[in-house]
Amino acid sequence: MRKISGILAALGLLVALAPAGPAAADRATHRDPKDTPGKLDIKSVTHAHEKGRLVTIIRTYGKWKVRDLAGANRFLLFSKAKGKVTKGTMWWKNGEWFCTLPGNRRPCSQMPGLTVKHPNPRTLVLKNIPPKGQKSYKYRVGTRYKGHTDWAPSRRGWYLHKVR
Repeated sequence: MRKISGILAALGLLVALAPAGPAAADRATHRDPKDTPGKLDIKSVTHAHEKGRLVTIIRTYGKWKVRDLAGANRFLLFSKAKGKVTKGTMWWKNGEWFCTLPGNRRPCSQMPGLTVKHPNPRTLVLKNIPPKGQKSYKYRVGTRYKGHTDWAPSRRGWYLHKVR
């Protein structure tokens, strides 16, 4: 379960101890420049709390279909908590979302509390029921498409998410 929690943090979907509401919400949107060729150039990453779940919304400049996330094309999701970096990826295969954990590959639907949606041609929405006890973590999101990789933030940095 700890490894699953790690990937959820990597997905930027971690840590909301209090119920959602104006006082509990830690909502942030980070813009990313149009700097990478291809459909998956990241435009923005948003973190928000919604009904006790942490929501991450990744928007791209280009329009994409789930079938574009096959082969080596995928979302890259990293988190850093208590000095430990967890790396994960997401892609589409055989009609469903797949996620990787260190040493583990399986459908996202088999990860407790995680939902993945592609509500429009430029957006990926991830929701989870986060683990307890963590006060903050850092995260970065990336994409890989036809040999091009984009990161948000662009320069080896990390976004900080504080739990309220």
